[in-house]
Amino acid sequence: MKKSISLIICIIVIASAGYVGAVSIGLAQNPVRVNDPDDPNFDPDSFSFNLYKFDREAKIEYFKKLFPIGTSKEFVDRVLVQAGGAKPLEIKEMPEGWQVWRYDGPDDLLTPGGPTHTFIFKADKLDNIQFSNIEYLYQNQTTKEILREIYAKDRRRG
Repeated sequence: MKKSISLIICIIVIASAGYVGAVSIGLAQNPVRVNDPDDPNFDPDSFSFNLYKFDREAKIEYFKKLFPIGTSKEFVDRVLVQAGGAKPLEIKEMPEGWQVWRYDGPDDLLTPGGPTHTFIFKADKLDNIQFSNIEYLYQNQTTKEILREIYAKDRRRG
Protein backbone atom coordinates (compact mmCIF):
# COMPACT_ATOMS: atom_id res chain seq x y z
CA MET A 1 0.00 0.00 0.00
CA LYS A 2 2.84 2.38 0.90
CA LYS A 3 4.53 1.61 -2.43
CA SER A 4 1.39 2.47 -4.45
CA ILE A 5 0.90 5.76 -2.57
CA SER A 6 4.56 6.63 -3.08
CA LEU A 7 4.25 5.75 -6.78
CA ILE A 8 1.14 7.93 -7.14
CA ILE A 9 2.83 10.86 -5.38
CA CYS A 10 5.90 10.42 -7.58
CA ILE A 11 3.76 10.43 -10.75
CA ILE A 12 1.90 13.56 -9.58
CA VAL A 13 5.18 15.38 -8.84
CA ILE A 14 6.68 14.46 -12.23
CA ALA A 15 3.47 15.42 -14.09
CA SER A 16 3.26 18.72 -12.21
CA ALA A 17 6.89 19.55 -12.98
CA GLY A 18 6.28 18.75 -16.65
CA TYR A 19 3.18 20.95 -16.73
CA VAL A 20 4.95 23.89 -15.03
CA GLY A 21 7.86 23.53 -17.46
CA ALA A 22 5.55 23.46 -20.48
CA VAL A 23 3.69 26.56 -19.26
CA SER A 24 6.99 28.37 -18.63
CA ILE A 25 8.25 27.56 -22.12
CA GLY A 26 4.94 28.71 -23.60
CA LEU A 27 5.13 32.03 -21.74
CA ALA A 28 8.72 32.53 -22.87
CA GLN A 29 7.71 32.02 -26.50
CA ASN A 30 4.43 33.96 -26.25
CA PRO A 31 4.81 36.54 -23.48
CA VAL A 32 1.80 38.40 -22.17
CA ARG A 33 0.95 41.34 -24.45
CA VAL A 34 2.32 44.66 -23.21
CA ASN A 35 -0.17 47.49 -23.85
CA ASP A 36 1.86 50.48 -22.67
CA PRO A 37 3.71 52.22 -25.55
CA ASP A 38 6.24 53.53 -22.99
CA ASP A 39 7.25 49.97 -22.02
CA PRO A 40 10.37 48.75 -23.89
CA ASN A 41 8.63 45.39 -24.51
CA PHE A 42 5.66 47.06 -26.23
CA ASP A 43 4.98 45.73 -29.74
CA PRO A 44 2.89 48.11 -31.91
CA ASP A 45 2.09 45.18 -34.21
CA SER A 46 -0.09 43.77 -31.40
CA PHE A 47 -2.49 46.76 -31.61
CA SER A 48 -6.19 46.02 -31.23
CA PHE A 49 -9.15 48.39 -31.46
CA ASN A 50 -10.68 46.39 -28.60
CA LEU A 51 -7.94 47.37 -26.17
CA TYR A 52 -9.66 50.44 -24.73
CA LYS A 53 -13.03 50.00 -26.36
CA PHE A 54 -15.10 51.04 -23.34
CA ASP A 55 -12.71 53.49 -21.67
CA ARG A 56 -12.55 56.66 -23.77
CA GLU A 57 -10.11 58.52 -21.51
CA ALA A 58 -7.67 55.59 -21.41
CA LYS A 59 -7.95 55.28 -25.20
CA ILE A 60 -7.13 58.98 -25.66
CA GLU A 61 -4.04 58.65 -23.43
CA TYR A 62 -3.02 55.47 -25.28
CA PHE A 63 -3.33 57.21 -28.67
CA LYS A 64 -1.30 60.19 -27.42
CA LYS A 65 1.55 57.86 -26.47
CA LEU A 66 1.29 55.66 -29.56
CA PHE A 67 0.76 58.46 -32.10
CA PRO A 68 2.50 61.66 -30.97
CA ILE A 69 2.52 64.66 -33.30
CA GLY A 70 5.04 64.00 -36.08
CA THR A 71 4.38 60.23 -36.28
CA SER A 72 4.81 59.02 -39.87
CA LYS A 73 1.76 57.98 -41.89
CA GLU A 74 3.60 54.75 -42.64
CA PHE A 75 3.66 53.87 -38.90
CA VAL A 76 -0.02 54.82 -38.44
CA ASP A 77 -0.96 52.57 -41.38
CA ARG A 78 1.17 49.71 -40.01
CA VAL A 79 -0.52 49.88 -36.60
CA LEU A 80 -4.13 50.64 -37.57
CA VAL A 81 -4.43 48.84 -40.93
CA GLN A 82 -1.98 45.93 -40.78
CA ALA A 83 -2.19 45.14 -37.04
CA GLY A 84 -5.65 46.53 -36.21
CA GLY A 85 -7.50 45.56 -39.39
CA ALA A 86 -8.83 49.09 -40.05
CA LYS A 87 -10.09 50.20 -43.43
CA PRO A 88 -8.44 53.47 -44.53
CA LEU A 89 -10.35 56.06 -46.53
CA GLU A 90 -8.68 59.21 -47.84
CA ILE A 91 -10.72 62.39 -47.69
CA LYS A 92 -10.12 64.33 -50.91
CA GLU A 93 -9.88 68.05 -51.71
CA MET A 94 -7.35 69.00 -49.07
CA PRO A 95 -5.10 72.05 -49.17
CA GLU A 96 -1.72 71.23 -50.72
CA GLY A 97 0.59 69.25 -48.46
CA TRP A 98 -2.25 68.07 -46.19
CA GLN A 99 -3.89 64.64 -46.05
CA VAL A 100 -6.87 63.52 -44.03
CA TRP A 101 -7.47 59.81 -43.60
CA ARG A 102 -10.37 58.15 -41.84
CA TYR A 103 -9.62 54.77 -40.31
CA ASP A 104 -12.66 52.57 -39.72
CA GLY A 105 -11.97 49.80 -37.23
CA PRO A 106 -13.24 46.28 -37.83
CA ASP A 107 -16.94 45.60 -37.37
CA ASP A 108 -18.11 43.95 -34.21
CA LEU A 109 -21.35 43.24 -32.43
CA LEU A 110 -21.46 46.46 -30.40
CA THR A 111 -20.06 48.86 -33.01
CA PRO A 112 -21.21 47.87 -36.50
CA GLY A 113 -19.02 49.83 -38.87
CA GLY A 114 -16.30 49.77 -36.21
CA PRO A 115 -14.76 52.68 -34.34
CA THR A 116 -13.75 55.58 -36.58
CA HIS A 117 -10.86 57.98 -36.10
CA THR A 118 -9.74 60.74 -38.46
CA PHE A 119 -6.00 61.37 -38.73
CA ILE A 120 -4.69 64.65 -40.17
CA PHE A 121 -1.24 64.61 -41.77
CA LYS A 122 0.96 67.39 -43.09
CA ALA A 123 3.75 66.16 -45.39
CA ASP A 124 3.10 62.54 -44.25
CA LYS A 125 3.59 63.44 -40.57
CA LEU A 126 0.77 63.30 -38.03
CA ASP A 127 -0.62 66.71 -37.10
CA ASN A 128 -3.78 65.77 -35.21
CA ILE A 129 -6.39 63.08 -34.54
CA GLN A 130 -10.10 63.80 -34.53
CA PHE A 131 -12.17 61.50 -32.28
CA SER A 132 -15.51 63.06 -33.15
CA ASN A 133 -16.71 66.08 -35.13
CA ILE A 134 -15.78 68.35 -32.25
CA GLU A 135 -13.04 66.62 -30.26
CA TYR A 136 -9.35 66.61 -31.18
CA LEU A 137 -6.53 64.76 -29.50
CA TYR A 138 -4.15 67.71 -29.73
CA GLN A 139 -5.10 71.36 -29.28
CA ASN A 140 -3.89 72.44 -32.69
CA GLN A 141 -5.81 75.31 -34.28
CA THR A 142 -4.54 74.77 -37.85
CA THR A 143 -6.09 71.33 -38.27
CA LYS A 144 -9.37 72.47 -36.75
CA GLU A 145 -9.60 75.29 -39.29
CA ILE A 146 -8.79 72.97 -42.21
CA LEU A 147 -11.44 70.44 -41.17
CA ARG A 148 -13.99 73.21 -40.57
CA GLU A 149 -13.36 74.37 -44.16
CA ILE A 150 -13.83 70.81 -45.51
CA TYR A 151 -17.09 70.28 -43.60
CA ALA A 152 -18.39 73.64 -44.85
CA LYS A 153 -17.67 72.57 -48.47
CA ASP A 154 -19.49 69.26 -47.89
CA ARG A 155 -22.56 71.07 -46.51
CA ARG A 156 -22.67 73.45 -49.49
CA ARG A 157 -22.55 70.50 -51.91
CA GLY A 158 -25.12 68.40 -50.03
